[in-house]
Amino acid sequence: MLLKERYKFLSYLRAGIDFIVINSVFFIAYYLRFNQLFSSQSQYLILLIVSNLIYLICAIIGGIYDFNLPVNNAETRLRKILKIYSVFIALYFMFIVLTRAYHYSRIFHFYFLFGLLILLGLAEITFSLIITPYLLRKLKKNVILLGAGLLGKIIYEKLKNLPGYNIIGFLDDDESKATYLNGKYLGKLQDFETIISQKRKEIDETIITVPLENEKLIQEIINIAERNFISVKIVPSYHKIFLARKTVLTQIDGVPVVSFRPEKLSYPHNKILKRIFDIIFSIIVLLTIFPIFYVIFGILIKLSSPGPVLFKQKRTGYKGKPFICYKFRTMKVTDPEISDKLQATPDDPRKTKIGNFLRKTNLDEFPQFINVLRGEMSVVGPRPHPVYLDEKYQDIISEYNARFFAKPGITGWAQVNGYRGETRNPELMRKRVEHDIWYIENWSFWLDIKIIFLTILRMIKGDPNAY
Repeated sequence: MLLKERYKFLSYLRAGIDFIVINSVFFIAYYLRFNQLFSSQSQYLILLIVSNLIYLICAIIGGIYDFNLPVNNAETRLRKILKIYSVFIALYFMFIVLTRAYHYSRIFHFYFLFGLLILLGLAEITFSLIITPYLLRKLKKNVILLGAGLLGKIIYEKLKNLPGYNIIGFLDDDESKATYLNGKYLGKLQDFETIISQKRKEIDETIITVPLENEKLIQEIINIAERNFISVKIVPSYHKIFLARKTVLTQIDGVPVVSFRPEKLSYPHNKILKRIFDIIFSIIVLLTIFPIFYVIFGILIKLSSPGPVLFKQKRTGYKGKPFICYKFRTMKVTDPEISDKLQATPDDPRKTKIGNFLRKTNLDEFPQFINVLRGEMSVVGPRPHPVYLDEKYQDIISEYNARFFAKPGITGWAQVNGYRGETRNPELMRKRVEHDIWYIENWSFWLDIKIIFLTILRMIKGDPNAY
């Protein structure tokens, strides 16, 4: 996380380049078409503002400003740019159609959109192949590791292939531990000050991996490093606990405290923001689309097989609290003991024709906006499973219950990444749980918006795992 935060400015730089490209191409296209400089009094000012907003939203949702290490290759990022550009064009012309009161030049559109495609591609190639590698090289930190034991080896393996760090060498009192270091063993811990004085200009940071019980030694190392203007990081020796979970170091009145699984949704302001969005979104759906769907699908469901329109099933919610989850009924009515403990399969004979359509398009989930309005669910969150699945997998997957630190959602990060549908394979469920936990730890309002857009796209394109 520290490395990602350190290079977060690259995301802002990339967005800034796009801003310059879009506006420059717009002004050039305007000049080529009208043979005059752009005027802020022109109706094209509105088009300029809208173009910037549309592209920014498309780029954020498309993940072009997400900076990850190792950096994606230029070809992968160019494919992303092309997808984003395609959506941008569709929304751009949708705006043109909806604003017929304004008359825009077709030649201008050609200049602008064609020039934008070329320059966005060139900007991405330049950024990926020249700017990013250059900045990563210039900002690389030279590090000396103190401790060549198991934890030192773990840190070495994690850092050696990352562009943010260059490992100068190790210090450890036991030279026999350093067999894996490929000549990077520099000496004993007591030699730290001597080595620092010799290599001070080469070293930017010291990472301490020796056991925390060596308090006096660690304090002495910190003092020496700071006197020589070298920053210090300490990796806790309880690595088996820490490596299994995402952690955040906080303080309680000056006392350092390690928090496991940062729950951003536990903060009151985030809870309020998410709840307000859920209420507004669910009210809009329930007052507009849902009544139409209920009448149309209700009739078709009744005609397909006898039984209620809605299917109700007990699910596990926030912090393990059970609730009744609503769905459009997609199967023939059977014994609850069977329906509650048998997952749907691609050729499930229990499914009706209308039910099969509803499941493939995810439209069967629409009644869950009632659960959202009641506060039992959220628009976005980990998908709720039948109770028997929760009971089964919480004994198989140690981190399974961590997904209940957020309200269950109608859609979620796991679903838009392809992990939905049948989960007889424990490995598939483990992947789903990993994505759910990642969502809880990395939640943001914009992440929710991104997931909603990706869900809509999957509904339009079709999801092979929806059955």
